[in-house]
Amino acid sequence: MTLAALIILGDDRPTAPVLGLSWPEFRMRSAVGAGARHLVLVTDRVSRELVEAVDRLKGEGLATTLARGGAEVADLFHPDEAVLLLSGSTVVGADQLASLLGNAKPTLLCIETERAGAGHELIDASSHWIGIARIDGAQIRATATMVGDWDLGSILLRKAVSGRAVRTMLSGDELLVDASDAAGAAQASRALLAAAQIGARGWGARSVVQPVAHLLARSLPAALPMLARFRPWTAILMFALALLLVGMAWTSAALAMFLAALLIAAWAQIAAQVTGIAMKSGKWTATWRGLAAGLSLALMALALFPDLTPAVLVAGTI
Repeated sequence: MTLAALIILGDDRPTAPVLGLSWPEFRMRSAVGAGARHLVLVTDRVSRELVEAVDRLKGEGLATTLARGGAEVADLFHPDEAVLLLSGSTVVGADQLASLLGNAKPTLLCIETERAGAGHELIDASSHWIGIARIDGAQIRATATMVGDWDLGSILLRKAVSGRAVRTMLSGDELLVDASDAAGAAQASRALLAAAQIGARGWGARSVVQPVAHLLARSLPAALPMLARFRPWTAILMFALALLLVGMAWTSAALAMFLAALLIAAWAQIAAQVTGIAMKSGKWTATWRGLAAGLSLALMALALFPDLTPAVLVAGTI
């Protein structure tokens, strides 16, 4: 049985982008990154950004349905289907979602009362729910038909608590950010970027290219979706131009173009990982990026230290 996601978008949902993505698209891509292939969004307000986000994910082959209220949700889930519930404005890391979904039973993601904010729902004297849970399709089907004017997320929480759902407490060192305002959304972007782990082959890529790419990603988060969507074509075009410059014996210009291509490729790889866009296209780009790193160092050696070119090329690719 595939994993589904129920995403509840309230009227007070965040308006500031996270990682350059609108809040609805960020929520949907977070669910997809966690493994969901069937998305149901519940909202009373259908905005342009929501429609555009739904259209983009449908274009990527994901089953996405918009529901205007709890009553419409009942028939959209299989009773035995595991469902990732996302509501509110709290952002957690991919590792926390993976751990949550690893539970076979309904599970609530919670924090201690001392860390709770205005958007976290009280469960008992010592814990608050942050709006994220792993539930079953049967729970949703049984609850959605009786919601009426009540908030679907709150009703699902009460049903889960009364059904003795497992409670998983987030530790103090795990990623937890409230993205309800612009400052919180920016903090969530920084935290998710800091948690991104991008593999790099070669001394130059590890020591120079990757740190600069991370700096660019943190400084220009609005560019991340565009870079991920056009990855890797921009870098490949620059790489091809650099090869052309090599053929024309313009070594310095070719070196600059190679380095720029490496930087764009690394930046785009970070963008693809954190946004969840084009997540499956990274293996072969890593191969050509390693080759480009070696060629870039070889060009530098040709320009500055012709006699050391073989040694520099080897050093750059190990």
